[in-house]
Amino acid sequence: MTDDSMLAGLRIAYARELALYRRYHTRKANVALHAVCVPIEWLAFLVFAASASPVAQLRPAWVIQAVIALATGPLHPPATFAGVPALFALAWLAEAIVEALPSFVARAAAAFTAWTVSWLLQVPVGHYLIEGNRPSMTEALTAASVFFSVPLAWDAFASMRRNVTLSDASSNARLWWW
Repeated sequence: MTDDSMLAGLRIAYARELALYRRYHTRKANVALHAVCVPIEWLAFLVFAASASPVAQLRPAWVIQAVIALATGPLHPPATFAGVPALFALAWLAEAIVEALPSFVARAAAAFTAWTVSWLLQVPVGHYLIEGNRPSMTEALTAASVFFSVPLAWDAFASMRRNVTLSDASSNARLWWW
């Protein structure tokens, strides 16, 4: 497989995941909620991965984020390129949390708490209350949907922000996020 065909295949996979993501995230409030909560959920994973690594010198948060940044950056520019620095900021934040908390138990508790709060906001609030639907992962949970989760949430948010017009914001005297 050539580099061009591999990139084309990744772009197709990303476009499919983004289309699925957008079908289940149509309300502006839910898109914004996910743009905040998905990175928190991912940060919890990075903290746990960095805490559980038997070789701290590997710096797993940085390795994971570098792979994601390199893989997703060229997939849907400019949105995915714009998110690359923020992906590295998540790695930095994960390592700062790991260094600040004294023990594996404290780090795991912090990660689990952040992950749980993030999920409680995304699923019962975002999907059931705001959208009136179920999460897209109930239809298709793939490695790509997990791997691309943060870029997908940010890409959907950036697309939503670009598509908001003055008439959208003021129509029917509704708040912009509803």
